[in-house]
Amino acid sequence: MRGITQSMLGRKVRCPECDKTTRLNSNPFDAGRIIGDFIIQRKLGAGSIGAVYFAHQISLDRPIALKVLSKEYSDNKGIEAFLKEARAAASLSHPNLVQALGVGEENGICFMAMTFIEGESVKDIIKREGQIKVDKALHIAQQVAEALYFAWSESELIHRDVKPENIMITSEGMVKLTDLGLAMKETEWHEDMEISGSPSYMSPEQFTGEKIDTRSDIYSLGISLYQTLSGKLPFTGATLKTVARQHFHEASKPLHKVDPMIPSKVSALVQKMIEKEPKDRYQNMEELIKAIWKVRQATAPDKDLVPSVHTISIKKLDYQLQELTEDRKKHIAVELKDDKLKRVMLFRAAVVILPIVLVGVIWAIVSHFETARMRNDLTLQIDKLEALVEKKQISTNMKLLSWDDIDRQLSKSDSSFDKYAHARMRYIKERMKTTQLAEENERLLKVAKFIKKNSSLKLKKLINDNMRAAEVLAKKTAELEEKERLFNEKINAAMRSKNSLQDKLKRSIAEHLDMRKNTIRRKLCILASKLKLKEAKALLKVEKEKTTTKGMLEWLDAKITVVEWLDTLRVALTSSGEEFKGKRIESGAIKNIEDGVVEYTIMINDSLETGKIKWTNLSEESLYSIAKQALPNLSEDTLRALVLIIKGKITKIPSVTKNKEHLAIVWAVCDYKLDLIKRLLNVDSEKAQEEAARFRKIIAESPETNERYSRKIDEIFE
Repeated sequence: MRGITQSMLGRKVRCPECDKTTRLNSNPFDAGRIIGDFIIQRKLGAGSIGAVYFAHQISLDRPIALKVLSKEYSDNKGIEAFLKEARAAASLSHPNLVQALGVGEENGICFMAMTFIEGESVKDIIKREGQIKVDKALHIAQQVAEALYFAWSESELIHRDVKPENIMITSEGMVKLTDLGLAMKETEWHEDMEISGSPSYMSPEQFTGEKIDTRSDIYSLGISLYQTLSGKLPFTGATLKTVARQHFHEASKPLHKVDPMIPSKVSALVQKMIEKEPKDRYQNMEELIKAIWKVRQATAPDKDLVPSVHTISIKKLDYQLQELTEDRKKHIAVELKDDKLKRVMLFRAAVVILPIVLVGVIWAIVSHFETARMRNDLTLQIDKLEALVEKKQISTNMKLLSWDDIDRQLSKSDSSFDKYAHARMRYIKERMKTTQLAEENERLLKVAKFIKKNSSLKLKKLINDNMRAAEVLAKKTAELEEKERLFNEKINAAMRSKNSLQDKLKRSIAEHLDMRKNTIRRKLCILASKLKLKEAKALLKVEKEKTTTKGMLEWLDAKITVVEWLDTLRVALTSSGEEFKGKRIESGAIKNIEDGVVEYTIMINDSLETGKIKWTNLSEESLYSIAKQALPNLSEDTLRALVLIIKGKITKIPSVTKNKEHLAIVWAVCDYKLDLIKRLLNVDSEKAQEEAARFRKIIAESPETNERYSRKIDEIFE
């Protein structure tokens, strides 16, 4: 019945046409109720300022959506905002925007007629399906961006409330952006404007009341796309203050890490849309639409079906994306569980095996140096004997020739060194015999000359016999000299072998020092990451007591200095009090640091709020900021390396420094991992593969480390 006023609801009235009396329902929006030119049929939903009903327009005989302003908002301010939305919706005609058809007021009820959308919101789809396939989600985002592009280019209109709830999908597959209730033109902004929007989707500049532009809608669309792809919001604080702080300071987890099936190109697109600073996002909708199109060209199952820029898609997608099968999901879950179990088993094995390995290494080092000392003493004795032979002092120094003692020592081993010593001893003995024969020959010749000069014919005959004997002796002497020449050649070859052995010994000592340094580096990394810096310093002092080499002592002193730097940084991060008061970190301004907890202040909604955070949860950039003030005399790359060591992120050091000693720490830890994989491969190839997979994940954090070790891992399994 027409002509019914608000005061008549709930009372009995007489029908002017049939003259019957009936009681009117007290609810003015029941099915069959007429408001203006519209018959209400059913309620579709409710929002923050009113409800939406499915109605029939009498005059044009068509279905429409009727938005009715709630009674509590029907004041001047509420009606003005309602009319503003109607005018904004009516002024924009675009296939991806819901258009207003009319606005009116009857019996104190403000209403607006809009195009009826037969379909569901993206929020409904997420609630039902958990998440939306990648290309379908990008398709929706591309069409919403087209709507926002049109609104901005036509009227410089900012939506201010882009979210899945306000994105509708018609039964034909058309994407429609609804609810322009918070929309405003850029020129309408002023400093005292009321902050409006849905907190989970608002850009940081919306929270602070700063001047906004179309980049704010890009941020909100990015948050909506993140939720559409993953089924989760990037920021989910329990309170408005927490959500605001997350939007300002916390980095969202990249989509490809939330769901490995999401391509990294899509993850990077969304990440740029939701950057904290507007200057770091896409600068306008045109740029964003082109970026979405480019990503879809690389990721869509059929790129020819992707609509080009500024093309309106009026159909459903004509293809289905490949879905992650249930079997694959179960397989990933099993892999994660096995991965955790293997880490525990590996840790337990390391606790048992490491002491045994250390004892073996110490025993080998002691044995090596004892053997070297004995060989050095033996070499000195042989050199002394050789000098006596060369000086022809054998007959006067026979007591110094300890042949038997030397032979007993040489018989203990058949090493290349001992073979060389045996050869030298044989040479010395032959030289001694040759010298003795030469001395005897010289004596006989003198006797023969004397007899020849002073004897008779009988004596001459005897002399001739002696001369022949002397000739025989001379012949033997020549043979001995030839043997001596040949033996000298053997000695020269033995000397070359000795030099080669000495070179090998030097390399062995150098390798031992490198191995010892790497062992110390690994131990220091483990202790530093657990803040056991006193134990680290004690370890270095023990190593100094066992060291006599100048270079090694200097290296250990340098490491003690590094541990002292780390201890200074530990004190700054755990118990520096108000020393860093006012220092800016990602959470806000530092107020106090005690017991490892950083107390900070942050300005939210013109109110100074206080918060607390453990230092271990601070970002690397915040830790560097504190370290820079705590250790002002150190270079940037050294400070960043110290931060990564104390955070336990050793493999990322090559990304911040090229210092050789810093890099040596990384290579020592990574080489140890490679050796562990090799040993596992001999025992259990499956465990070796799993350990290699974990190692790949760790080195992937740094391109330099990944490039250095990826091929080495592959070579182990070839």
